[in-house]
Amino acid sequence: MNKNEIVFYIDNLAYSFEVSPALEKELLKFLDKDRNHSTKELLTAYVLKSNELLNLKKELEAICDKLPPLK
Repeated sequence: MNKNEIVFYIDNLAYSFEVSPALEKELLKFLDKDRNHSTKELLTAYVLKSNELLNLKKELEAICDKLPPLK
């Protein structure tokens, strides 16, 4: 699996991560890697992504509820 290094600046500190290209794309939806972010912006991005995942979980549960039970 390819890994990309991505650097975010949060409260004037640099944080470097190795992530897959797919994860990098998802992270960049919420955080711009070319500027400094506040803790509030980071928390906002986390809450938005958590909400997105919660909605996906609900959709998957609704689909699973329609499937016949395994015996």
